[in-house]
Amino acid sequence: MVRATLALAAVALVLVAAPPEIPAAPTPAPAAAPPALPLGLTMFAREPVAADPKDDPARKAAKDRYNAAVAGLKVFAARLDAGVEILTGAADPAWRLTRAGLDLFDAPADRAALLADHVAVLTEVERVVQRRVDAGIGRAADLAHAREQRENAETLLKAAIAAADGVKK
Repeated sequence: MVRATLALAAVALVLVAAPPEIPAAPTPAPAAAPPALPLGLTMFAREPVAADPKDDPARKAAKDRYNAAVAGLKVFAARLDAGVEILTGAADPAWRLTRAGLDLFDAPADRAALLADHVAVLTEVERVVQRRVDAGIGRAADLAHAREQRENAETLLKAAIAAADGVKK
């Protein structure tokens, strides 16, 4: 009995004498990296343009429209990254951004760069639609439409490049 009492006293002494262990604060998770650009398409990396107090109302409206299109494309990119959208849906928000940019940008080189980004998006959309058709889950009409959109954008790009080259000379 004495032995049990001594053992119990020793355990009680250890419990009283040893400070309780306080768990370390959890380390915060590192900040999530921004989603990668879908297929490296630079159109998804475009940023809004800054407002300028000197802008006339039409220029301010053009910037607002462009910035809204940039925001829309970024929402699409986030949904694409989350698996909610597929790349073939990129043609519409990309075209809205392109139209807004063509109305906003005056420099032929800026317009050509925007159209080159747009052609890159449409080329990837066409590639995806072609793969879907080849797999038997896409429609030939969708492929024809994707091809037509890309070819129209390429025509606009060629004209913009010619205009930019004319400015350089």
